[in-house]
Amino acid sequence: MNSIIPSFKTTLLLATFLFFTLPMHWGFIAAMLLPIFVCVWIYDIVVMVRDPGQRLMRTARMAIWMLAFCAVGALNLYWYRESRAYADQIAAAVLGYKARTGMYPDTLEQMGIDSHESSARKWRISYRQKKGAPLLFYIATFETYDMFSYDFEARRWRYVAAQNDVSLPSASAAPS
Repeated sequence: MNSIIPSFKTTLLLATFLFFTLPMHWGFIAAMLLPIFVCVWIYDIVVMVRDPGQRLMRTARMAIWMLAFCAVGALNLYWYRESRAYADQIAAAVLGYKARTGMYPDTLEQMGIDSHESSARKWRISYRQKKGAPLLFYIATFETYDMFSYDFEARRWRYVAAQNDVSLPSASAAPS
């Protein structure tokens, strides 16, 4: 079939791919599948060189899949930037509170920020104190089990990868 319209199989695979990779925190699946798709695309190029009659259909299929990967990547980049921008606002508010009062707040609510508000829930921002040290972190948007933790001493975000024994670093811990 030399039609530019994708086959039912391609459409079904594409719908399944998008279903599992477009939700927040699931973009890593696309990264895991990309090497497989690159191999398939190389095979498609070889077939197109050997059989010019297959060019239109295979080019269309490759373009559709590449657009799907680009869409997943663009959406994850948007989420990464938006979550960081919101987390930066929270970190600035915590630092501002400390500058005004001389101590870190116990909760976000103490600064007038509702932790149950939609943005805080959407980006999974969490703030608390542990033995007087502030902990501010949020779940990475690309990877379900990883997070970013704010180091209040260095005033920067640290990426915390999931491991078997995950514990949040305290703000008083020495930078690694």
